[in-house]
Amino acid sequence: MASIWFPWSGLRAPDAIREKALAGPCLDTVQRLDELATAALGGAETQGGAVPLRTRFFEGAVFSSRGRGYARYNEDAAFAIQDREGDVYAAVLDQAGGLGGERRGEASALGAETIFEAMRARYGAREGATDALLDRRPNDQAPGKDQSPAKDQKPAKDQKPAKDQKPAKDQKPAKDQKPAKAQKPGKDQKPGKAQKPGKAQKPGKDPVRGYDPPENQAREPPISPDIACFLDAYEKAHQLLVRRRQGEVTTAICVRAHAERHGESPRDARGGPSAFTAVLVNSGDSGAFLLDRAGQIKARTQLQECTRPPQVGALTHAIGLVPEGPAPESYVWTMESGDWLLLCSDGLLDAGLGAARVAAILAESTSAEEAVNRLCLRILRRMVFMLAKPDNLTVVLLRALAQPE
Repeated sequence: MASIWFPWSGLRAPDAIREKALAGPCLDTVQRLDELATAALGGAETQGGAVPLRTRFFEGAVFSSRGRGYARYNEDAAFAIQDREGDVYAAVLDQAGGLGGERRGEASALGAETIFEAMRARYGAREGATDALLDRRPNDQAPGKDQSPAKDQKPAKDQKPAKDQKPAKDQKPAKDQKPAKAQKPGKDQKPGKAQKPGKAQKPGKDPVRGYDPPENQAREPPISPDIACFLDAYEKAHQLLVRRRQGEVTTAICVRAHAERHGESPRDARGGPSAFTAVLVNSGDSGAFLLDRAGQIKARTQLQECTRPPQVGALTHAIGLVPEGPAPESYVWTMESGDWLLLCSDGLLDAGLGAARVAAILAESTSAEEAVNRLCLRILRRMVFMLAKPDNLTVVLLRALAQPE
């Protein structure tokens, strides 16, 4: 890749690679990630520049590079792929430098492959899909369901009128115990109300580096089939790295960008998009941004890293991190036509680009491919002149289209 070590003239992937990517391989036809032109893993980089992706409802681009002035290898991994209905599935992973591993970039590659396999298993063959994962994950509702059958057991009270138990009516004076029930609310109020305010204050972690997410950003939503699928994949990837016993750690952020359809059913292929939804799961300090067509930030993910000395920037959670574990956080964002969805490793987050500069690049670009090439070219140049922290650089950018292609 020496040809782009000093990319003064601009970035652009070779035409052969661009054509292969735009041919639109689908989730159910690709068996391995390394078959994808829109994937980079195992130390590989995207060749020449961003690789484009286009579906009926989204356009996008993927870029991954070892960066400048950092290392001669790329420890990041990324991919983006569509299904037959035009939805997009993507992920960005960043293997923590210096944290184990006999081969550079292998942890992020294994994580990417595990996430891809989970997506392919669930969404590759949409017909006949089940929500079996939900039966394992959202056990919070299970007690409620267990209690409702308990109500069905109320007829068991009919057994009380057994003649042998009639003398028990003499025990009715036990009603004197009812005042005890009146005391229970008092007891519940003293400890309960004292603790609840404390719990309500915990979500104060939402602000990220001084940014207070708007209402559009729904953090930790109820577990949906999408979220359950991703959580399961993160746990499998975590256990895989732990079993390898090489001390490997990788961050991961993945997304399903989904287009709702007009028509009698939300999956009516005859209609255009009525709404767009991005379902994300994040672990570590990679990140995602939702931006409007002008490049203004609407929402972003929270970085799982320390913010206090002396461990500023250290990961608090990530795949393979022991004993902390991945502890992934989920997000559901509503997108509008023209909105941008940006996934990235910390090579972009630590590049020192202001929000205004990013907004200008997105607003002035005619495609996601052009936007990624311009954005990454600027960051690479900043790394050369030590204006940005030298690091691997990986970006996946998606844009919701106004009309189906």
